[in-house]
Amino acid sequence: MIGLILFGLWTFIRWDEQRTWKWTIIAGLLSGMAIFVKNVAIFPLLGAFALVILSTQGLKHAIKDSQVWVLAIITALPTVIYMVDGLYISKELDTAVGLRFFPNLWIDPAFYIRWRNIIGNTLGFGALLLALMGIFLAQRGRDRSLLLGTLLGYLVYGFVLSYHISTHNYYQLPLIVFIALSLSVVGKTLFRRMSEINVSSVSARLVVVGIILFGIGSAMWNVRVDLIKDDFREEPQFWAKLGDKLGHTTPVLGLTQDYGNRLAYWGWQQVEEWPTTGDQNLRELAGKAKTFDEVFADRVFGKQYFVITNFKQFDSQPDLKAKLFGTYPVLEQTSEYIIFDLQHPLE
Repeated sequence: MIGLILFGLWTFIRWDEQRTWKWTIIAGLLSGMAIFVKNVAIFPLLGAFALVILSTQGLKHAIKDSQVWVLAIITALPTVIYMVDGLYISKELDTAVGLRFFPNLWIDPAFYIRWRNIIGNTLGFGALLLALMGIFLAQRGRDRSLLLGTLLGYLVYGFVLSYHISTHNYYQLPLIVFIALSLSVVGKTLFRRMSEINVSSVSARLVVVGIILFGIGSAMWNVRVDLIKDDFREEPQFWAKLGDKLGHTTPVLGLTQDYGNRLAYWGWQQVEEWPTTGDQNLRELAGKAKTFDEVFADRVFGKQYFVITNFKQFDSQPDLKAKLFGTYPVLEQTSEYIIFDLQHPLE
């Protein structure tokens, strides 16, 4: 998504500079692919398109420009077809678009604190502040409108998906577009300023490059430290064995990692996932919460086993823990998993 957004913006700028039908089609195709891959790509793209076109053409001229309309149609068409099919024909997207919009969070100060913290934890708040300075360093017109458009698109995206933007780190990905483009302006300005004050020696430039590389390298090292804390090389074998124990085709309810995807991928065992505390909080925020007994009765119906591998979540749900241990026999228990037999309740 990020790669296609950047390519879409690059070809869009080429179109704005040359105004040829070739670049109209290319920009539309790449931008349409970005939105088709992940619909949230529409926010930075639409923001950039709108502000750049308005700053270079004006609203009246843009409305009369046939290339603008063709660009918009090509960009939107793949996703429109996909959404119409998913919502009204196959109806496979009915659940995907629910539990998303929570305007009540806009008046909650904690929402903004969580949003700020998650930006800092994922992209670095210092990088964002430096990128904000890049807006004022960019040339007026197309360059500044491009940066403002991508930033405005991200902000609108954050308010539309307010719960997810403040709780899910990967929802910050569209902000990479703004930060990357704006930091390039900051770097360009820095080197131009060095030339203006006659700092042209190779050694001085190497020092600046060294500082930049040190900042990048230290961030990469911190990522490496986080990644090597856990060893996942035993994961495929563990999930494959667990899938064998469950029988592969058995109806199973579970509280596992990654919504059961590890068990499905390596263990060839589909599992209906018991809601995490985060899922329960989301439904409560949307006013669609059910009682524990209602959820439990609905989820265990027709299931043979309840498998637990996510012990952190299991420990955070005392009602579920008490219900399972007090009602159903433990078929097998290790330090890595627990399998409850749902077909033969305790007397």
